[in-house]
Amino acid sequence: MMREEFEKRTGIFVTSRLYEEIERRYMELDIDKDTFCKNYKANKDGLAESIQMYADMEEAKENSEREKELESLKKELADTKESCKKRVDDLQKKLDKELEWKPCDGGTNYEQDRYEKLAGSVGTKELQEHEAKNLIYEEFGFAPEKVKIISEVSTYEANKYHQMRIVERYKRKPLYNATDWNYIRFDCAGWQYEMVNGSLRDYAS
Repeated sequence: MMREEFEKRTGIFVTSRLYEEIERRYMELDIDKDTFCKNYKANKDGLAESIQMYADMEEAKENSEREKELESLKKELADTKESCKKRVDDLQKKLDKELEWKPCDGGTNYEQDRYEKLAGSVGTKELQEHEAKNLIYEEFGFAPEKVKIISEVSTYEANKYHQMRIVERYKRKPLYNATDWNYIRFDCAGWQYEMVNGSLRDYAS
């Protein structure tokens, strides 16, 4: 019996999965199409109910198997990803050794632990942008309108070919505690600077 024949006789539209079970049960029973469809529609002897229950069980079983297969694929993918990451890390270490990367003078001239000590000290003030610009003008004469306050610094390392790369990045706000204890990172007219404890230092990146 075709699915279309079943639906036409019963007026019930079913999913492909459910019809597989309907067809299987129909083939087991020694009755004609019309009788089977009539019994199904009336749920005689629980026919429709038992078919639905069995179909649901089979679908649940298939879903469980698919979930297990999916979990297996996920694990396989995770293992492959970890293996590839390890391989890339190993190659990067070999390349770094070959290029002889070493700390260099680029980037900040002020160690992060010293900045954090300044930031956490009694009396230290976090400067607003206009306050930082005015301080730079008073100390070094840079026109405030040409000064750009920078809130991030980096440390660098260089290889044997004098190529530089960033090692670490730090967020830094302009700080002031005293004339000889302060910090501001800024740019002016295309040049990069740090104000460190009242002195002007070049910042190379």
